[in-house]
Amino acid sequence: MAFSRFSIRVFIRALLMAATVTGLGMALLTPGYYAVTGLLVLVIAGQLIELNHFVGRTHTDLMHFLEALRSGDFSQRYLDNDRGFAPLARQFRSVLATIEDNRTEQESRLRYMTALTEQSPVPLISVLGDGQVRLHNLAARRLFGQGAINHLDDLIAYGAEFHDAVNTLEPGQRRLVRFNDDGVERQLAILASRIVSGDRVETLVSLQDIQGELDANQLQTWHELVRVLTHEIMNSLTPVASLAKTASELMSDLRQSGQAPPEAAESDFEDACQAVDTVARRADGMMQFIQSYRTLTQLPKPRQKTIRVSELFKRVHALLAHAGLSDALSFTTCIEPDTLQLTVDPDLLEQVLINLLTNAAQATEHLTDPEVRLSAAVTHRGRVVLAVDDNGPGIPDAITDRIFVPFFTTKRGGSGVGLALARQIMIAHGGRLSVSQSNLGGARFTLFF
Repeated sequence: MAFSRFSIRVFIRALLMAATVTGLGMALLTPGYYAVTGLLVLVIAGQLIELNHFVGRTHTDLMHFLEALRSGDFSQRYLDNDRGFAPLARQFRSVLATIEDNRTEQESRLRYMTALTEQSPVPLISVLGDGQVRLHNLAARRLFGQGAINHLDDLIAYGAEFHDAVNTLEPGQRRLVRFNDDGVERQLAILASRIVSGDRVETLVSLQDIQGELDANQLQTWHELVRVLTHEIMNSLTPVASLAKTASELMSDLRQSGQAPPEAAESDFEDACQAVDTVARRADGMMQFIQSYRTLTQLPKPRQKTIRVSELFKRVHALLAHAGLSDALSFTTCIEPDTLQLTVDPDLLEQVLINLLTNAAQATEHLTDPEVRLSAAVTHRGRVVLAVDDNGPGIPDAITDRIFVPFFTTKRGGSGVGLALARQIMIAHGGRLSVSQSNLGGARFTLFF
C-alpha cells in the first residue's frame, strides 16, 4: 500500500511534468510567447528538482538505515509519513528496536558471564598461539599474586614443572602438577580445553588448587586411624590396668596383714609383688599416653579474631621466659610492617608457636651460641607468613616428609604429637605449615595464612 501511494505520487508528478513539457512545446511553436516559454522552463526545472528530492529522500533514508545497522546507531528515525511510507517506517523502526533489544540482551548476558567467570573460585588462564597468557578472573590473579603474567616464560617463576605442564597440556587432558607458592610446593589439578573463534585459537586452562583438600583428607584419615586405634587399645588395656591395679592392692594387703608365704617362697612373693606393681604402673602410663593422642581428634574449632602480630609475639615471648627457655639462647623477633595484623584464634596459634619454639630451643641446647628467631612478613601475593628459625642441626632430608605424621618422632621420650597438632591447627585456619632450611643454618618452620 505504501509503495502504491508512492507510485501514484510519482505518476502524478510525471503527468504534471508531461503537461508542462507539452505546454512548453506549444509555447515554442507559437510566436510571441517568450515570457510564457521562460516561465514554463522554470516550472519544469522546479518539477525535476522536486521529483529528485522526493525520490532521493527515500533513498537517503534507506542508506542511513543501513549505515545505522552497520554502526549500531539505533537513535535514528526514518521515512516521514507525508510520503506514504508510514508502514515501511514502522518496519524500519521495529527492525532497529529488535536489533537493539538483542544487543542489550547480549550485553547483559556478556556482563553476567564476565561476572560469573570473575567470581569463579577456580583460577582460569588462557594461552594464545604466540605464547601470550591472559588471566581471566580474580582467583587467577590471587594465585599468581602481584607477579606480571603476560607470557608463558613468566610461569617459570612458579616452577619448571608447572611451566612445562601448561605449555604441553593437550585439550581434554588433566594433570597434577606442583606449583611453587612463595617457596612452598602446592598441588594443582590443571585441565585444558581449546577455543576456536575465527582465525583465533587459544587454550583455556583451569588451575584447581587441591592442596587444601589433600591436607584435609590426609588429616581426616589420621583422625580416623587415631580414633580407631585409641578406642581399640583402650578397650583392651582398661581391664588389664584394672586387674593389675587390683592384684597390686591385694599383694600389698597380704604383705601388710602378715600373711606372707613361707620363707622359702618369700623371695618369689616379693618378685611377684614387684612384677604386679610394674604392670600396674605401665598400664596406667599407657592409659595416659594413649589419652594424650586423643587431643589430635578433639581440636576445638578456631574462634578467630583480629590481633596485632606484635602483641602475639610479646605473649609468646612472655610464656617462653616464664618457662626459662629464652634465658639460655639468643631470641629475636622481626615484624614487617610493625602494624601487621592477623585474623586467627590467638590461643591455638600461641600453642603452635610455643611448640615450634620449644623444638627450636631443644635443637640448639648443645650449641655454644644458640639462636632462635621469630619473624612475620607479608609476601608479594599479600599472604601473611610467620617463621621460626634456629641455628641447630636442621631436619634431615630423609625425614622431612614424615615429621608432621602423627606419632613420628626422633626425640627420646617424644610422643610425635606436637608437630602433627601444629599442622592440624594451621589447616583448621585455612593455612599451611612447612619446613625448610634456615639461613641461620638450622631448620625453618613457616606458617602460611
